[in-house]
Amino acid sequence: MSRKSVLLLFVVLCFRSPVPLGAQLEVRPDSSELNKQARNAQASFERLRRRRMKSTPRYLGGSCDERIGRICLIHGGDDWTAVPDPPALVRAREVLLERLDEVAQGIPGDHWVLGQRVYYLAEENRWEEAAELASRCAWDGDWWCRALLGFSYHGMGKYGAALEAFESALVSMPAEQADRWRDPSLVLDSSAEDYIEHQPDSLRAAAWSRVWHLADPLYVVAGNDRLTEHYSRWVMSAIKSKARTPWAMSWGRDLEELTIRYGWERAWERVRPAAGSFQDRGGTVGHQSKDAREVVPPGFVLKEPAAVEPGRWIPEKDKPRSSHAPVYAPDLLEGRGQLAVFSRGETFVLVGAIALPDEPIDERGGFSIEPGPPPGPDDVIPWAVPERSEAPPQIGLFLIADGGTAAEAHVMGRSQGSLSLQAPAGDYLLSLEAWSAELGRAGRIRHGLSVDTIPPDLATLSDLVLLEPRDHLPEDLAHAVPLVRPTTDLTAGERVAVGWELFGLGWEAEQVKYELSLYREGRGFFRRIGSLVGLGGAAKPLRIQWSEPGPHEPGPHFRALNLDLPDIDAGDYLLRLEVSLKGRDPLSVTRAVRLKRPSR
Repeated sequence: MSRKSVLLLFVVLCFRSPVPLGAQLEVRPDSSELNKQARNAQASFERLRRRRMKSTPRYLGGSCDERIGRICLIHGGDDWTAVPDPPALVRAREVLLERLDEVAQGIPGDHWVLGQRVYYLAEENRWEEAAELASRCAWDGDWWCRALLGFSYHGMGKYGAALEAFESALVSMPAEQADRWRDPSLVLDSSAEDYIEHQPDSLRAAAWSRVWHLADPLYVVAGNDRLTEHYSRWVMSAIKSKARTPWAMSWGRDLEELTIRYGWERAWERVRPAAGSFQDRGGTVGHQSKDAREVVPPGFVLKEPAAVEPGRWIPEKDKPRSSHAPVYAPDLLEGRGQLAVFSRGETFVLVGAIALPDEPIDERGGFSIEPGPPPGPDDVIPWAVPERSEAPPQIGLFLIADGGTAAEAHVMGRSQGSLSLQAPAGDYLLSLEAWSAELGRAGRIRHGLSVDTIPPDLATLSDLVLLEPRDHLPEDLAHAVPLVRPTTDLTAGERVAVGWELFGLGWEAEQVKYELSLYREGRGFFRRIGSLVGLGGAAKPLRIQWSEPGPHEPGPHFRALNLDLPDIDAGDYLLRLEVSLKGRDPLSVTRAVRLKRPSR
């Protein structure tokens, strides 16, 4: 090359380079090379995790309850306890996070690196840091950042903010992917899935919304953590789909389905190979939350919510299609209480009373696991349950219609009590709830309710309601509601008040005849009316009859009386009220009660 040509090349470089003469040129690493370095660091950490896993003999949990691709799914009997990560693993995770941070400075827009950073922060329960990291780019039009922000808010228990972030992400992401995330089909039983599939395209989104509204574990808790949990599981699947995992196998549809249905694993064990086997390399056991249960509505609820019978829809742990553990109420139990309907013609008043259920009996057969030593200040327990919320105890009564919540009554500061609401006659699913954040326990009653419009001159008898006894009993429903007992359990020999309401009278003067009786459930009608089997086996009549003038003007006519229960055997009984009106068919209503013997 000639001297002139060399000089020309140098001049061209000087004019094209922004670097001053004499300065050192900065060489930026290739983005693909940085991404590769991050992936290698992540894979190295997961290999270390696998080596440090607790080793267990060949898993003897029995045959698979279900096969999901390569995964053998076994329900129940999972008595693992959360333990801190070994110090070496904690240090290695910190090194990994530092390396990912360094890589992110060179390729700040890399989705994979950002997802891993959020994941490993969340694994250490550093949710606030994860949220802060995701928020840096969440509102710059990047749907992945918004999804990670929703994931972080969900982990922090900010379910309303999480849903807002997720909905913003869904609007921005590709339409086909957004539909996959919204679609609840993977978590539905066959009947519910069939219901969704038969919806016309124009109503499909409304049907999905219906599923998620009914799946909300507790309406007294703000937000819908079952829905944000679903979206968080999709985020987790996306994070792990192109990363090394403790499963030691490539991500696939089976692991995706497992994650969407049951959530990600909270603990791991490595299975030792069978003795004498040269081909078996062992395996991996992943543990989901022990408190998880089914809260997604089954098909019979979706198809006819108003027809769901009391006691039929209960959050189950036994071989659920999908499961979820509300961190604010890991003990989500079947509630017990009272519900009563009082007609108002075109509307009705619903009265509910509930008490927080007692502490649940150990569901693993009566034994309990000895707790390990409390974690030290430097211990890291992956996915540790956050501290109990400081929210006050609450009770709530809700009516759910096709379009969502139609009416609600909510009381703060009490974990038991009574409340009421008024709504138009129609078909509903009701939910009566009690929750204690301090105890991490909740009880709920959910079943259908169908109330017809009643002509104003048609005599109607309300449900019976059990009240606390008083010398001066209330004369209207509003004053009776605070006295409604939160349970139908009674004690033999105690005094209890019974209340009811007549509606549709008062158009003319008329005499009303009443008969109140108590009988053992299951006896033949002609044998049971007015008699009980006492402790010695002799019949003890309990039958009260009286007559009184009806109301002087149209409107609800509330009545109540104190009832002294006889000293009788414990068991299930029916309290029955019959009302006779001249020239009309008799009206009757029953209330199931459970009698127990007084404690000695």
